[in-house]
Amino acid sequence: MDVLFRTTKLQKIANDKRKCQRTFGQDADSIMEHLSWLAAARHLGEFQNQPLQRMTGFHGLIGQEKGLYALCPGYARRIVIKPIGKAAVLSEIFSIEIIVIEDYHS
Repeated sequence: MDVLFRTTKLQKIANDKRKCQRTFGQDADSIMEHLSWLAAARHLGEFQNQPLQRMTGFHGLIGQEKGLYALCPGYARRIVIKPIGKAAVLSEIFSIEIIVIEDYHS
């Protein structure tokens, strides 16, 4: 799957282990693992399958963030992703944009 990043800064952090550890601390390895799963997937629908959904914490967001999805790599962290294109089902989404990697409890 094609993985794009909202900002260049976010892309640099995600692609450099040291920067990722400096930014996200103990969750860095898990974040990088989740990002590699996104890159290796053929389409977003793969994350709906039970084993992968449970391992990644994949879920759709609601409210103001409807239409976005998230993976949960660690306690209180989430990787928010936006599908690129107008596919009717997740198995037709082949490109995504990483919007933010955040601590949603702070």
